[in-house]
Amino acid sequence: MNPEALATEVGVVRKGLGRVLRNLAIGLVALPFLVTVLHHLTHLVSPEAWRTLAVLLFASSAVGAVYLALVALGVSTERVRRRGRLEATAEGLCLTDGDSRRVFSRSEVASGIVVPQREGARVHLTLANGDELVALAPDEASAERILVEAGVDVAHRRARFPLGGMAARVLAPLLGGAALTTSFFAGLLQLFLAFPGYRDLFALAWIAVSCAGSVVVARVTLSREVVVGTDGVSVCDGAGARRFLPFSEVASVNVADGRAQATRKDGFVVYLTNPSDLDAAGTEALVRRVRQAMRVGSTAPGASAGFQLLDRNGRSLDDWKAALQGLLRRGGAYRDAGPSREALQRLVGDAEAPAERRIAAAVALASEEPTADNDPRTGIRVAADACAHEPVRDALELAARGELDEATLERAVR
Repeated sequence: MNPEALATEVGVVRKGLGRVLRNLAIGLVALPFLVTVLHHLTHLVSPEAWRTLAVLLFASSAVGAVYLALVALGVSTERVRRRGRLEATAEGLCLTDGDSRRVFSRSEVASGIVVPQREGARVHLTLANGDELVALAPDEASAERILVEAGVDVAHRRARFPLGGMAARVLAPLLGGAALTTSFFAGLLQLFLAFPGYRDLFALAWIAVSCAGSVVVARVTLSREVVVGTDGVSVCDGAGARRFLPFSEVASVNVADGRAQATRKDGFVVYLTNPSDLDAAGTEALVRRVRQAMRVGSTAPGASAGFQLLDRNGRSLDDWKAALQGLLRRGGAYRDAGPSREALQRLVGDAEAPAERRIAAAVALASEEPTADNDPRTGIRVAADACAHEPVRDALELAARGELDEATLERAVR
Protein backbone atom coordinates (compact mmCIF):
# COMPACT_ATOMS: atom_id res chain seq x y z
CA MET A 1 0.00 0.00 0.00
CA ASN A 2 1.45 3.34 -1.08
CA PRO A 3 1.92 5.98 1.65
CA GLU A 4 -0.40 8.98 1.61
CA ALA A 5 0.82 11.92 -0.47
CA LEU A 6 1.63 14.99 1.64
CA ALA A 7 1.64 17.17 -1.50
CA THR A 8 1.14 16.60 -5.23
CA GLU A 9 2.85 19.73 -6.56
CA VAL A 10 6.50 19.75 -5.58
CA GLY A 11 9.70 21.22 -6.97
CA VAL A 12 13.34 21.69 -6.04
CA VAL A 13 14.74 25.23 -6.25
CA ARG A 14 18.50 25.06 -6.82
CA LYS A 15 19.51 27.85 -4.47
CA GLY A 16 22.71 26.02 -3.55
CA LEU A 17 23.70 25.95 -7.22
CA GLY A 18 22.69 29.60 -7.51
CA ARG A 19 25.09 30.46 -4.69
CA VAL A 20 27.95 28.65 -6.46
CA LEU A 21 27.22 30.44 -9.75
CA ARG A 22 27.05 33.79 -7.96
CA ASN A 23 30.48 33.20 -6.41
CA LEU A 24 31.86 32.27 -9.83
CA ALA A 25 30.46 35.53 -11.22
CA ILE A 26 32.22 37.46 -8.47
CA GLY A 27 35.42 35.60 -9.38
CA LEU A 28 35.05 36.63 -13.01
CA VAL A 29 34.76 40.27 -11.95
CA ALA A 30 38.09 39.98 -10.12
CA LEU A 31 39.89 37.93 -12.81
CA PRO A 32 40.90 40.84 -15.12
CA PHE A 33 42.43 42.74 -12.24
CA LEU A 34 44.42 39.72 -11.11
CA VAL A 35 45.73 39.21 -14.65
CA THR A 36 46.58 42.94 -14.85
CA VAL A 37 48.68 42.73 -11.69
CA LEU A 38 50.39 39.60 -13.02
CA HIS A 39 51.22 41.38 -16.28
CA HIS A 40 52.69 44.42 -14.54
CA LEU A 41 54.81 42.20 -12.33
CA THR A 42 56.10 39.82 -15.02
CA HIS A 43 55.69 41.62 -18.42
CA LEU A 44 55.14 38.29 -20.15
CA VAL A 45 53.61 39.94 -23.24
CA SER A 46 54.48 43.03 -25.23
CA PRO A 47 52.59 46.32 -24.62
CA GLU A 48 50.85 46.05 -28.01
CA ALA A 49 49.68 42.49 -27.36
CA TRP A 50 48.63 43.40 -23.82
CA ARG A 51 46.31 46.15 -25.02
CA THR A 52 44.43 43.70 -27.23
CA LEU A 53 44.45 41.02 -24.57
CA ALA A 54 43.21 43.43 -21.89
CA VAL A 55 40.22 44.53 -23.99
CA LEU A 56 39.24 40.91 -24.69
CA LEU A 57 39.76 39.89 -21.07
CA PHE A 58 37.69 42.70 -19.58
CA ALA A 59 34.90 42.30 -22.15
CA SER A 60 34.66 38.51 -21.79
CA SER A 61 34.78 38.71 -18.00
CA ALA A 62 32.01 41.30 -17.92
CA VAL A 63 29.79 39.27 -20.25
CA GLY A 64 30.54 36.05 -18.37
CA ALA A 65 29.81 37.60 -14.98
CA VAL A 66 26.48 39.00 -16.14
CA TYR A 67 25.54 35.66 -17.75
CA LEU A 68 26.38 33.67 -14.61
CA ALA A 69 24.50 36.17 -12.44
CA LEU A 70 21.40 35.83 -14.60
CA VAL A 71 21.63 32.02 -14.55
CA ALA A 72 22.10 32.10 -10.76
CA LEU A 73 19.02 34.28 -10.50
CA GLY A 74 17.06 31.91 -12.76
CA VAL A 75 17.89 28.70 -10.91
CA SER A 76 17.31 30.40 -7.54
CA THR A 77 13.85 31.72 -8.40
CA GLU A 78 11.21 30.23 -6.12
CA ARG A 79 8.70 28.29 -8.17
CA VAL A 80 7.20 24.83 -8.28
CA ARG A 81 8.57 23.36 -11.48
CA ARG A 82 6.66 20.14 -11.83
CA ARG A 83 3.95 17.95 -10.46
CA GLY A 84 5.05 15.13 -8.23
CA ARG A 85 4.24 13.31 -5.00
CA LEU A 86 5.82 14.10 -1.67
CA GLU A 87 5.46 11.20 0.78
CA ALA A 88 6.68 10.47 4.30
CA THR A 89 8.60 7.20 4.62
CA ALA A 90 10.83 5.62 7.21
CA GLU A 91 13.83 6.89 5.21
CA GLY A 92 12.59 10.48 5.18
CA LEU A 93 10.67 12.55 2.66
CA CYS A 94 10.32 10.85 -0.72
CA LEU A 95 9.76 12.88 -3.90
CA THR A 96 8.46 10.82 -6.82
CA ASP A 97 7.87 12.12 -10.32
CA GLY A 98 6.98 9.45 -12.85
CA ASP A 99 9.75 6.87 -12.76
CA SER A 100 12.19 9.06 -10.82
CA ARG A 101 12.43 8.85 -7.05
CA ARG A 102 14.51 10.92 -4.65
CA VAL A 103 14.64 10.56 -0.88
CA PHE A 104 15.57 13.44 1.41
CA SER A 105 16.65 12.13 4.79
CA ARG A 106 15.53 14.17 7.79
CA SER A 107 19.15 15.06 8.51
CA GLU A 108 19.29 16.76 5.08
CA VAL A 109 16.48 19.17 5.99
CA ALA A 110 17.92 22.19 7.79
CA SER A 111 14.75 24.22 8.37
CA GLY A 112 11.24 24.80 7.08
CA ILE A 113 8.50 27.40 7.01
CA VAL A 114 4.86 27.59 5.90
CA VAL A 115 3.70 30.48 3.69
CA PRO A 116 -0.12 30.76 3.65
CA GLN A 117 -1.69 31.28 0.22
CA ARG A 118 -5.10 32.43 -0.91
CA GLU A 119 -5.79 28.77 -1.68
CA GLY A 120 -3.80 26.29 0.38
CA ALA A 121 -0.28 26.89 1.68
CA ARG A 122 3.27 26.70 0.36
CA VAL A 123 5.97 24.85 2.29
CA HIS A 124 9.64 25.80 1.95
CA LEU A 125 12.12 23.20 3.21
CA THR A 126 15.73 24.41 3.18
CA LEU A 127 18.20 21.57 2.60
CA ALA A 128 21.69 21.33 4.04
CA ASN A 129 23.28 22.04 0.62
CA GLY A 130 21.36 25.32 0.28
CA ASP A 131 18.72 24.04 -2.15
CA GLU A 132 15.05 24.40 -1.33
CA LEU A 133 12.22 21.90 -1.60
CA VAL A 134 8.95 23.73 -2.30
CA ALA A 135 5.59 21.96 -1.94
CA LEU A 136 2.03 23.19 -2.40
CA ALA A 137 -0.30 21.80 0.27
CA PRO A 138 -4.11 21.95 0.12
CA ASP A 139 -4.38 23.69 3.51
CA GLU A 140 -2.26 24.97 6.39
CA ALA A 141 -2.85 21.83 8.48
CA SER A 142 -1.38 19.68 5.69
CA ALA A 143 1.53 22.09 5.35
CA GLU A 144 2.27 21.88 9.08
CA ARG A 145 2.19 18.09 8.83
CA ILE A 146 4.98 18.25 6.23
CA LEU A 147 7.13 20.21 8.71
CA VAL A 148 6.41 17.62 11.41
CA GLU A 149 7.30 14.71 9.11
CA ALA A 150 10.54 16.49 8.17
CA GLY A 151 11.35 17.12 11.83
CA VAL A 152 11.51 20.90 11.37
CA ASP A 153 8.24 21.99 12.99
CA VAL A 154 8.28 24.97 15.33
CA ALA A 155 8.87 22.85 18.46
CA HIS A 156 11.92 21.05 17.06
CA ARG A 157 13.86 23.37 14.74
CA ARG A 158 14.50 27.09 14.43
CA ALA A 159 13.51 28.77 11.16
CA ARG A 160 15.68 31.15 9.13
CA PHE A 161 14.28 33.99 7.03
CA PRO A 162 16.98 35.46 4.72
CA LEU A 163 16.35 39.17 4.18
CA GLY A 164 16.53 40.91 0.82
CA GLY A 165 15.15 39.70 -2.49
CA MET A 166 16.96 37.03 -4.47
CA ALA A 167 17.84 39.54 -7.19
CA ALA A 168 19.50 41.79 -4.62
CA ARG A 169 21.31 38.85 -3.02
CA VAL A 170 22.74 37.79 -6.40
CA LEU A 171 23.48 41.16 -7.96
CA ALA A 172 24.47 43.28 -4.95
CA PRO A 173 27.94 41.71 -4.52
CA LEU A 174 28.62 42.18 -8.25
CA LEU A 175 27.36 45.75 -8.46
CA GLY A 176 28.87 46.69 -5.13
CA GLY A 177 32.24 45.28 -6.12
CA ALA A 178 32.10 47.04 -9.49
CA ALA A 179 31.20 50.36 -7.84
CA LEU A 180 34.04 50.09 -5.34
CA THR A 181 36.45 49.10 -8.10
CA THR A 182 35.45 52.06 -10.27
CA SER A 183 35.63 54.64 -7.49
CA PHE A 184 38.97 53.32 -6.24
CA PHE A 185 40.36 53.26 -9.77
CA ALA A 186 39.43 56.93 -10.27
CA GLY A 187 41.65 57.89 -7.35
CA LEU A 188 44.51 55.57 -8.26
CA LEU A 189 44.56 56.79 -11.86
CA GLN A 190 46.00 60.09 -10.68
CA LEU A 191 48.73 58.25 -8.77
CA PHE A 192 49.49 56.11 -11.83
CA LEU A 193 50.06 59.25 -13.88
CA ALA A 194 52.00 61.12 -11.19
CA PHE A 195 54.23 58.25 -10.08
CA PRO A 196 54.69 55.85 -13.02
CA GLY A 197 57.53 54.06 -11.27
CA TYR A 198 55.12 52.72 -8.64
CA ARG A 199 52.41 51.50 -10.97
CA ASP A 200 52.87 47.86 -9.97
CA LEU A 201 52.31 48.74 -6.32
CA PHE A 202 49.24 50.81 -7.19
CA ALA A 203 47.85 47.98 -9.33
CA LEU A 204 48.28 45.54 -6.48
CA ALA A 205 46.55 47.92 -4.08
CA TRP A 206 43.73 48.39 -6.59
CA ILE A 207 42.97 44.67 -6.91
CA ALA A 208 43.30 44.08 -3.16
CA VAL A 209 40.85 46.82 -2.20
CA SER A 210 38.44 45.95 -5.01
CA CYS A 211 38.28 42.25 -4.09
CA ALA A 212 38.00 43.06 -0.39
CA GLY A 213 35.14 45.43 -1.18
CA SER A 214 33.28 42.75 -3.11
CA VAL A 215 33.69 40.30 -0.23
CA VAL A 216 32.45 42.86 2.31
CA VAL A 217 29.40 43.73 0.19
CA ALA A 218 28.64 40.02 -0.28
CA ARG A 219 28.91 39.26 3.44
CA VAL A 220 26.75 42.23 4.43
CA THR A 221 24.11 41.38 1.80
CA LEU A 222 23.96 37.63 2.32
CA SER A 223 24.21 37.42 6.12
CA ARG A 224 21.12 39.53 6.83
CA GLU A 225 18.49 37.24 8.33
CA VAL A 226 15.87 36.71 11.01
CA VAL A 227 16.03 33.47 13.01
CA VAL A 228 12.95 32.31 14.93
CA GLY A 229 13.32 29.73 17.70
CA THR A 230 11.20 28.65 20.63
CA ASP A 231 13.11 31.04 22.89
CA GLY A 232 12.89 34.23 20.85
CA VAL A 233 13.89 36.04 17.66
CA SER A 234 17.44 36.78 16.55
CA VAL A 235 17.99 39.52 13.94
CA CYS A 236 21.32 39.83 12.09
CA ASP A 237 21.79 43.17 10.31
CA GLY A 238 24.59 41.90 8.04
CA ALA A 239 27.39 43.91 9.66
CA GLY A 240 28.03 41.22 12.27
CA ALA A 241 25.61 42.69 14.83
CA ARG A 242 23.00 40.24 16.08
CA ARG A 243 20.08 41.34 18.25
CA PHE A 244 18.18 38.79 20.30
CA LEU A 245 14.64 39.44 21.51
CA PRO A 246 13.42 36.81 24.01
CA PHE A 247 9.72 35.96 23.89
CA SER A 248 9.48 36.65 27.62
CA GLU A 249 9.75 40.36 26.70
CA VAL A 250 7.31 40.27 23.75
CA ALA A 251 3.66 41.24 24.10
CA SER A 252 2.61 40.90 20.45
CA VAL A 253 3.89 40.68 16.88
CA ASN A 254 2.21 41.98 13.75
CA VAL A 255 2.69 43.50 10.28
CA ALA A 256 2.57 47.28 9.90
CA ASP A 257 3.49 49.30 6.79
CA GLY A 258 5.01 46.24 5.17
CA ARG A 259 7.31 45.52 8.11
CA ALA A 260 7.23 42.76 10.70
CA GLN A 261 7.35 44.32 14.15
CA ALA A 262 7.30 43.07 17.72
CA THR A 263 5.86 45.11 20.56
CA ARG A 264 7.62 44.55 23.86
CA LYS A 265 5.77 44.44 27.16
CA ASP A 266 7.14 47.90 28.01
CA GLY A 267 5.49 49.30 24.85
CA PHE A 268 8.72 49.66 22.83
CA VAL A 269 8.40 48.55 19.19
CA VAL A 270 11.18 46.46 17.63
CA TYR A 271 11.24 46.25 13.83
CA LEU A 272 12.23 42.77 12.63
CA THR A 273 12.27 43.63 8.90
CA ASN A 274 12.13 46.56 6.51
CA PRO A 275 9.52 46.81 3.71
CA SER A 276 12.08 45.74 1.09
CA ASP A 277 13.41 42.75 3.03
CA LEU A 278 10.54 40.33 2.34
CA ASP A 279 7.50 40.29 0.11
CA ALA A 280 4.02 40.40 1.68
CA ALA A 281 3.72 36.60 1.84
CA GLY A 282 7.17 36.25 3.38
CA THR A 283 6.43 38.90 6.00
CA GLU A 284 3.17 37.18 6.93
CA ALA A 285 4.98 33.83 7.14
CA LEU A 286 7.57 35.33 9.49
CA VAL A 287 4.92 36.80 11.79
CA ARG A 288 2.99 33.54 11.71
CA ARG A 289 6.09 31.56 12.71
CA VAL A 290 6.86 33.95 15.56
CA ARG A 291 3.32 33.62 16.90
CA GLN A 292 3.53 29.84 16.72
CA ALA A 293 6.85 29.84 18.56
CA MET A 294 5.45 32.12 21.25
CA ARG A 295 2.55 29.71 21.77
CA VAL A 296 4.95 26.77 22.03
CA GLY A 297 7.01 28.65 24.59
CA SER A 298 3.99 29.67 26.62
CA THR A 299 2.77 26.05 26.84
CA ALA A 300 6.20 24.67 27.77
CA PRO A 301 6.58 23.09 31.24
CA GLY A 302 7.73 26.51 32.36
CA ALA A 303 7.95 26.09 36.08
CA SER A 304 11.54 26.41 37.17
CA ALA A 305 10.80 26.00 40.86
CA GLY A 306 12.30 22.89 42.40
CA PHE A 307 15.46 23.07 40.30
CA GLN A 308 17.62 24.89 42.86
CA LEU A 309 20.08 21.97 42.88
CA LEU A 310 21.00 22.93 39.31
CA ASP A 311 22.11 26.46 40.20
CA ARG A 312 25.83 27.10 40.09
CA ASN A 313 25.93 29.39 43.14
CA GLY A 314 29.53 30.50 42.67
CA ARG A 315 31.01 27.02 42.29
CA SER A 316 33.88 26.40 39.88
CA LEU A 317 32.90 24.94 36.53
CA ASP A 318 34.46 21.56 37.32
CA ASP A 319 32.76 21.30 40.73
CA TRP A 320 29.42 22.37 39.29
CA LYS A 321 29.61 19.87 36.42
CA ALA A 322 30.64 17.09 38.81
CA ALA A 323 27.62 17.78 41.02
CA LEU A 324 25.29 17.87 38.01
CA GLN A 325 26.68 14.63 36.61
CA GLY A 326 25.97 12.94 39.92
CA LEU A 327 22.34 14.05 40.16
CA LEU A 328 20.87 11.06 38.33
CA ARG A 329 23.42 8.58 39.66
CA ARG A 330 22.54 8.99 43.31
CA GLY A 331 20.04 6.70 44.92
CA GLY A 332 16.99 6.98 47.11
CA ALA A 333 16.61 10.02 49.27
CA TYR A 334 18.97 12.27 47.28
CA ARG A 335 17.20 11.66 44.01
CA ASP A 336 13.84 12.22 45.68
CA ALA A 337 15.03 15.66 46.77
CA GLY A 338 16.08 16.66 43.25
CA PRO A 339 14.52 16.76 39.79
CA SER A 340 13.69 13.54 38.01
CA ARG A 341 15.05 12.52 34.63
CA GLU A 342 11.73 13.41 33.01
CA ALA A 343 11.72 16.83 34.69
CA LEU A 344 15.24 17.53 33.43
CA GLN A 345 14.22 16.52 29.90
CA ARG A 346 11.32 18.96 30.03
CA LEU A 347 13.54 21.69 31.44
CA VAL A 348 16.08 21.42 28.61
CA GLY A 349 13.32 22.17 26.11
CA ASP A 350 11.68 24.90 28.20
CA ALA A 351 12.42 28.13 26.30
CA GLU A 352 11.19 30.26 29.22
CA ALA A 353 13.44 28.68 31.86
CA PRO A 354 16.69 30.43 32.85
CA ALA A 355 19.53 29.59 30.46
CA GLU A 356 21.81 28.38 33.29
CA ARG A 357 19.26 25.81 34.45
CA ARG A 358 18.58 24.56 30.91
CA ILE A 359 22.33 24.08 30.39
CA ALA A 360 22.68 22.43 33.82
CA ALA A 361 19.90 19.99 32.95
CA ALA A 362 21.70 19.18 29.69
CA VAL A 363 24.95 18.49 31.55
CA ALA A 364 23.13 16.17 33.97
CA LEU A 365 21.32 14.27 31.20
CA ALA A 366 24.39 13.96 28.98
CA SER A 367 26.28 12.22 31.81
CA GLU A 368 24.01 9.18 31.48
CA GLU A 369 25.10 6.33 29.26
CA PRO A 370 22.90 6.06 26.15
CA THR A 371 20.97 2.86 25.60
CA ALA A 372 19.47 1.27 22.52
CA ASP A 373 16.06 2.66 23.47
CA ASN A 374 17.05 6.04 24.85
CA ASP A 375 19.85 8.49 24.11
CA PRO A 376 19.42 11.58 26.33
CA ARG A 377 21.68 13.59 24.03
CA THR A 378 19.08 13.41 21.26
CA GLY A 379 16.60 15.49 23.27
CA ILE A 380 19.34 18.02 24.07
CA ARG A 381 20.23 18.41 20.39
CA VAL A 382 16.55 18.88 19.52
CA ALA A 383 16.30 21.63 22.14
CA ALA A 384 19.46 23.26 20.77
CA ASP A 385 18.16 23.12 17.20
CA ALA A 386 15.03 25.00 18.32
CA CYS A 387 17.06 27.87 19.87
CA ALA A 388 17.32 31.19 18.07
CA HIS A 389 19.74 32.59 20.68
CA GLU A 390 23.11 31.42 19.40
CA PRO A 391 25.05 31.49 22.72
CA VAL A 392 22.48 29.22 24.42
CA ARG A 393 22.40 26.93 21.38
CA ASP A 394 26.19 26.60 21.44
CA ALA A 395 26.19 25.84 25.17
CA LEU A 396 23.54 23.13 24.83
CA GLU A 397 25.40 21.50 21.94
CA LEU A 398 28.66 21.46 23.91
CA ALA A 399 26.88 20.15 27.01
CA ALA A 400 25.46 17.28 24.94
CA ARG A 401 29.01 16.35 23.94
CA GLY A 402 30.36 16.82 27.47
CA GLU A 403 32.59 19.68 26.30
CA LEU A 404 31.02 22.72 28.00
CA ASP A 405 33.64 25.39 28.78
CA GLU A 406 33.63 28.55 30.88
CA ALA A 407 33.65 31.04 27.99
CA THR A 408 30.66 29.44 26.25
CA LEU A 409 28.71 29.25 29.51
CA GLU A 410 29.37 32.91 30.28
CA ARG A 411 28.10 34.01 26.87
CA ALA A 412 24.94 31.95 27.30
CA VAL A 413 23.97 33.24 30.75
CA ARG A 414 25.09 36.85 30.23
